[in-house]
Amino acid sequence: MESPRKPSLDLEKELTCSICTELLYQPLTLLDCLHTFCGACLKEWFGFQALTTAPFTCPSCRSAVRGSRHNATVVTLLDMLVAAQPGKARSQADKEEMARKYQPGDEVPPKVTAGRESKKHDGDDDDRLLEQVREMSLREVMTPRRRNGRNGRSQEDEDREEEEQRRRRVEHQSSLRSLIGSAERDIEREIEDFARQIQEEGLLDGLDLDNIDLSRDDELSRRVTEAYRRRQQRRGRSQRQDEAVARRHRATSSSNNRSRPPSASLEVRGARSRRRTASGGRSATAPLLSVGGATQQAARSQTELVSSRLDVPAAAAAAARDQRRSSSTPSVAAFSPPGGGGGESNASFASRAPQWNPATDSRTDPQPVSRNRPPLFPEPSISCSRCSRQHIEYDLHYSCALCAGGQWTVCLDCYRAAKGCLHWFGFGHGAWIKWDKAHQLDPTTARPHVLTPSRYLRPPSTPGGADGRRTLTWHDPRTRFETGTFCARCLARANECYWRCDVCNDGDWGFCTDCVNGGFSCSHMLLPLVYEPAHAQQQEQQQDHQTPNQAMPSLRRQWTGRPQSSLGPFKPLPVYSDAVCAVCEESMAASQVRYHCFTCSKGDYDVCTRCYSSLETQGKISAENGASGWRRCLGGHRMAVVGWASGKVGRWRYVEREPVGGRSLVEGGGGNADDGTELWSWPSGSETRRRRVTVDVAASTGVVGASVGFPPDGGMGLRAQARWAWYPAAEADDELLFPRGAEVREVEDVNGDWFFGVYMGAKGLFPAPYIMFRHSARRLTQQSVNACLGGGVSVANRVAVSHAQGITPGFTGAIGNTPLIRLKHLSEETGCTILGKAEFMNPGGSVKDRAALWIVREAEKRGELSEAGTVVEGTAGNTGIGLAHVCRARGYKLVIYMPDTQSRAKVDLLRLLGAEVYPVPAVPWDNEENYNHQARRHAARVRGAVWTDQFDNVANRQAHIESTGPEIWAQTGGKLDAFVCATGTGGTLAGVTRFLKEKSGGAVKCYLADPPGSVLYSVITSEGKSKERTGTGSITEGIGQGRVTENLKPDLDLLDGAFHVPDEETIAMVYRCLDEEGLYLGASTALNVVAARDVARKLGPGHTVVTILCDGAYRYADRLFSRSWLAEKKLLDAIPKPLQRYIALP
Repeated sequence: MESPRKPSLDLEKELTCSICTELLYQPLTLLDCLHTFCGACLKEWFGFQALTTAPFTCPSCRSAVRGSRHNATVVTLLDMLVAAQPGKARSQADKEEMARKYQPGDEVPPKVTAGRESKKHDGDDDDRLLEQVREMSLREVMTPRRRNGRNGRSQEDEDREEEEQRRRRVEHQSSLRSLIGSAERDIEREIEDFARQIQEEGLLDGLDLDNIDLSRDDELSRRVTEAYRRRQQRRGRSQRQDEAVARRHRATSSSNNRSRPPSASLEVRGARSRRRTASGGRSATAPLLSVGGATQQAARSQTELVSSRLDVPAAAAAAARDQRRSSSTPSVAAFSPPGGGGGESNASFASRAPQWNPATDSRTDPQPVSRNRPPLFPEPSISCSRCSRQHIEYDLHYSCALCAGGQWTVCLDCYRAAKGCLHWFGFGHGAWIKWDKAHQLDPTTARPHVLTPSRYLRPPSTPGGADGRRTLTWHDPRTRFETGTFCARCLARANECYWRCDVCNDGDWGFCTDCVNGGFSCSHMLLPLVYEPAHAQQQEQQQDHQTPNQAMPSLRRQWTGRPQSSLGPFKPLPVYSDAVCAVCEESMAASQVRYHCFTCSKGDYDVCTRCYSSLETQGKISAENGASGWRRCLGGHRMAVVGWASGKVGRWRYVEREPVGGRSLVEGGGGNADDGTELWSWPSGSETRRRRVTVDVAASTGVVGASVGFPPDGGMGLRAQARWAWYPAAEADDELLFPRGAEVREVEDVNGDWFFGVYMGAKGLFPAPYIMFRHSARRLTQQSVNACLGGGVSVANRVAVSHAQGITPGFTGAIGNTPLIRLKHLSEETGCTILGKAEFMNPGGSVKDRAALWIVREAEKRGELSEAGTVVEGTAGNTGIGLAHVCRARGYKLVIYMPDTQSRAKVDLLRLLGAEVYPVPAVPWDNEENYNHQARRHAARVRGAVWTDQFDNVANRQAHIESTGPEIWAQTGGKLDAFVCATGTGGTLAGVTRFLKEKSGGAVKCYLADPPGSVLYSVITSEGKSKERTGTGSITEGIGQGRVTENLKPDLDLLDGAFHVPDEETIAMVYRCLDEEGLYLGASTALNVVAARDVARKLGPGHTVVTILCDGAYRYADRLFSRSWLAEKKLLDAIPKPLQRYIALP
């Protein structure tokens, strides 16, 4: 006959609160009796008892209560039940109501006051009386009425039935209490038995436990793991034998035990497994428990409660160390949820735990155990090692693979506050600067640690369990683990494309593609990168911290020395520079600027300059909404102008021109349905300016609002650089976040202590001391000039030489009256007096300031340039800079077309001065795509625009006839013998030659200095019979020509000759002037000085030769003083060896 089956446990009944008769919520377990109730119910119960003099008692068994505590075992079982049967969970309304009554951490039962204690002693008689009444009431409830003589049963049977009924009523949650009371004793017994096995098998023989390194630690872990497996195998065989004996015993004694009530047991299938708790500030989550069939007697003391921190066996700990996040994603044995079928498995913990392969960065699952439901996984729980903030696992956090055994983690707030790990030197390349200094003082200084950002995604399930957070889920946390690079603004993961800024936060700052396309990035140049964690490289980099045969945990990274490049585990992405035009759908070259809309197609919208010009020509975009106006797209949004520049590593994206009006401009409002316009406004100092704008970009407002000009690109206000980072508090919604080194735009002073500004597309307030304002271009120019002149000449002497140092009527009044500088060493070398006219001391920094002023004045005189007009020019650089200064001073808009071969410094300065710059391919004059022809066509398309045409506009030549020539004559007292300079437009050479020839009656000799690649040397030396180019190209900029311009043509016959100057002599003179004269000169100026020396040698000693010092070298420093660039141009050997010490750039 079969033995009766052991009834399975009703888990829902065991986890029911006897007070509210609902499933437990925020459970609390009473000490001693171990009954468990809802926290809110228990608090309300003890609150009622606190009003009387009666002692605190359990609502179920009436036992005296000393206290209560949160129990992780009950929480785990609750999570299992709710996960298996979601419909059993409490409603949201119930949870909110109970949360108002009880919060985790509330003291239950409340502390007994002194007054209540005294009342207790005074009312002993009342207590005894209440106790008697309670016993009588309990006896009456628990004892059923007997029916003597009706059933024929004995008194002994009736007493046994009465006792059984009393036990069933009073012994509430018997199985749950047995589990709680027995679990800790099971764990302690398990640990003792396993420790005894380790000692008996001699697993620790030969190991120095006080000095275990990482490699020996792995060996110890391997031994312990094998021992644990052997133990589990023996236990499995023993259990199977015991079960066979028990079945035989039950078969023989079933008749005798048929009336014996079965003992309740909690059947949770699967191997016994416990969670490893974290160290170093990590809180433990609910453990996974598996309890055998035999039920033990409930514990009756506080020490028998299961602690919330349960240690895993050594084998599980060793397996967990093979993972990067051992404390937050422990390896646990999967088990079936309650109610699930599947056979029971006796496999060991170590063999059932999922393993992580660091070589392939993938999970290797063991042989699956038969089950009907997916396994449960414990959720990670991570705390900040700096501020002890709990549960940061779902937020972005930074971890060190070396400090605290790889368990050092800081939250985002601490990281941005420069609170890293124990051996962290700071952000980006700033960390290596600090380490270099420390390493020089102490060569044993360890290399900086690198913190790796990461986070876990939240599981797709409703919160619950302890502290309102899910402790067990069906979703493996390792499949939700993110690491690599994250956007500094939206915190999105950006491993596929990370746009890195090399300035903000010392290079530790970058953005995702969505933020960059949407205009929510910084204003610096950005390099698109892809994240590539290289495990082999990481192993090599950690050789100082591990032995060669030790496995490298995945996702850990630590440098062993200063990196060769600043890219780390990244590589540049070149594909983003080759965008497709949204209009013609053709690819745009990386060197070509393009119009970019931050709104259309979520920011993925670019238009090439040719198509945008065609849209204006075809009337699809009106002039006021076009390139010289609001610069709007077909959708009506303001557009930026974006370009790409080649850097030392990859191609860098830059914003050439910000949207007109910047972020402070307010669109919409004051709409007029009749004419289809709306009113746009923007701040201008203490005022607010407004202008009517058409809703349809093809329409025009006509004369309405024409008196109000357009706001500048990027908006009004100043630009500043952040001295320190400012990270507002979470509740400060009106404050602006920015890192150290950030460029804050549209800055306005609010009250002296706080400023208003824009960064990453956001607007807000910030403390005034955290930024510093940038110097103006004029001040930077003057500082460069002072450095070139040195400190030997007093201010008084300079004023005596140049009358321009007095009070002048604005910017244009400071143009001209530059001094003549005697070049001492060259004069002594040749026996002549060689003088250079210091045109780099013009307010715009070059000789072209003169031509710019005269050209604009001439256009004003002819009536071609009216208020708020547009100036368009094709220029190689310096003329554009001069025009930018003059146009800004006189209120005009400037558009520049220039060859893309010009120096980056010139282009950047033009943009800084507010010019709209279009670098185009450098092609000959006879090609219609030449930058001059493109400028002419642009001016023809724009109403009120003037093409200044510096090459053939004789106002250029007139500037030097009226200013430069007379100044030279006056400064030398008419005692000069020769003048020589190079020419680009022809204005300087022609104008000065014309004046000096006429003033001296032809006595002053005038010569041309020509670089390689120009035809002018052949034209002059052959008297116009040849136009052969001398060479293929030159390192100089803005000089040399392929034709005779209208400026030069009238005075070409006045020239006495020409000198061809190779680049080798030019570059050598750059360094000679710096070393011998203290003059920081550009290549064009150095060419003029070489020609002046040659003229002096030709004329012989005793003569005076004058040349033009066109500009300084600060706009060309990245080339002229770069060793790699000089080597590429094969000019390095042309510089004398002693002077190569001035090559400061790599």
